[in-house]
This record gives sequence, C-alpha cells and structure tokens, in this order.
Amino acid sequence: MALAHKGLEVETVPWRFTEKDKLPKPNRGRVIWWLDWPCACSLVQNWTETVLLPGLIRLVLLDIHRHCAPEDQVYFRRSREERFGALQQVVHDRQTRLPAFRTSLYPPRRTVERQDFISGKTPAYADYIVFGAFQWARAISDFEVLAADDPVRIWRGRMLDLFDGLARCAPAYGD
Repeated sequence: MALAHKGLEVETVPWRFTEKDKLPKPNRGRVIWWLDWPCACSLVQNWTETVLLPGLIRLVLLDIHRHCAPEDQVYFRRSREERFGALQQVVHDRQTRLPAFRTSLYPPRRTVERQDFISGKTPAYADYIVFGAFQWARAISDFEVLAADDPVRIWRGRMLDLFDGLARCAPAYGD
C-alpha cells in the first residue's frame, strides 16, 4: 500500500516461514522506511507494535499455524510456542478477550470518527502501518476482530478500496 501511495510499482511475492533467505535484506526487510515519509509518526508505529499487533496475534495465532504450508508448521509451532506457550492456550478464550482488544482500538477509532483517515483527509504512513496489521490478520484468519459498526472497520474498508482495491484483491477473509 505504501509503495502504491508513492506511485511505485507493486509486486507481491508469497514466501514461507522457512524461506526467510528470500526476503530483502536492507533494513531488516522494512521497505517502508526507505520511502521518505515527511513524518515517521513514531507514536502510531509504537502503538501498532506494542498494542495492536500483540493483541491481534493472541486472537489469530492458531489460525496462522492452520494456514502454514506443511513444511512450515513444525518451525512455526516450535518458534511460537517458545514465545507464547501452547498455541491452543493462547487463543482458547479469544472470544472472551475480544471486547478488551476492541477497547484498545480507542485511539484510531476516535481519530477516524472525526476524519476519513488516521492521517487526515488522505492516507499516509500512519494509515498504512495500522492497516498493515489489520490486513495481515484479515489475510490469515476468519475470526473477525472488528465489529460491523466500528469506525475502524469502516476506515479499513476505505483502505481496502484504495488504489483500485489493491488490498481487497489479496486473498483474505471478510470485507
């Protein structure tokens, strides 16, 4: 999305967990840092990395394992259980934890209630960094983390429609 925003050609390349050698090496694969954003919006990035992504992974971890290629499942289970504990235990009460996760979305919710994008009238870095987390979860899990009437879900729909529906065309669940 960030590449499309900058008018650059976008090519997606699927890869497996056990194929990390195929990923780009500069800046640990974080292509977005090379795009010359006028404001890095570190607050939004830090919120995404410390609140949004940890909340999402605890809702969809087992779904990721289910979608892994058979040759990646052993690696994924071992590496994630070292980090989180038994996969089934991590997500067993996800329905119970969902309201707390949705509450954690207050900052972007409050923002997109008042404007079309997190960044204002048009999307920018902050939108892409938050959207990337939601798109990742949407691509790997059929567990809907956003309520139908949540302004964040409505914003996500606007993001999905950008660039002629670039993100909407990716294989994923839900709208």
